Amino acid sequence: MGKILGALVVAILGFYVAWPAYSLMSVKNALNTENVPLLAAKVDFPSVRQSLTPAVTLEVEKAAAAAVTQGGAENAALLGQLKTQMIPKIVELALATIVTPESLMRIYREGGDMRKTISIIVSEKMGSGGLGALTSALGGAGSQKPGGLNDLLGGKLGGLLGKKEVPGQPAPVAPSPSAVPAGKASFSMANIKRFEMTGPLAFSVGVAKDAAATEPDVNTDIAFTGMDWKIVGVRPRL
Repeated sequence: MGKILGALVVAILGFYVAWPAYSLMSVKNALNTENVPLLAAKVDFPSVRQSLTPAVTLEVEKAAAAAVTQGGAENAALLGQLKTQMIPKIVELALATIVTPESLMRIYREGGDMRKTISIIVSEKMGSGGLGALTSALGGAGSQKPGGLNDLLGGKLGGLLGKKEVPGQPAPVAPSPSAVPAGKASFSMANIKRFEMTGPLAFSVGVAKDAAATEPDVNTDIAFTGMDWKIVGVRPRL
């Protein structure tokens, strides 16, 4: 009986501790070596995109709202239309661009500050040419105006976002990735600020970039899915 109980304890520890720890180490190794296939195998990107929707939505709304201060009543009216009709679609397209193995590797390379890097990536995507790239797939859907939603976003909202080109002047340059201090993040057990089971096959780990911090900067959700332990959510502190 004792041997059976011991074997059961070992099996439980292996499943809930060793296996998830191995998966997390695999993610770290994938980030260090920029191994895209390994990272894609250990991260459930559709679920991570969904978990990041609030953070990306906030950054898109902030970028649009900040631009209104540079314009008048017409811009304010366009912002209202943007919030009610278009921001969810822009966020969806932005998430498809931002939450990729390459983008996660970039966040890791630039020090692990997810909020700051998301803000810079959103600014780049909503910059000169970027907004049009994000919205080109929308075509004419959702607009009664000639040229459809794509023209509205690329034209009037290009001005709303402060990226209108002036003849004889160079096009605005998107923020450089170097705006974020370079250097891969270095984490240890001291960076873990919170751990909780969120289900029978899921748990969440709160991590702070600064080991001396008392609250986590980001909560990482891990779950057993697809016959493996994977990262299924990344939720920066808003």
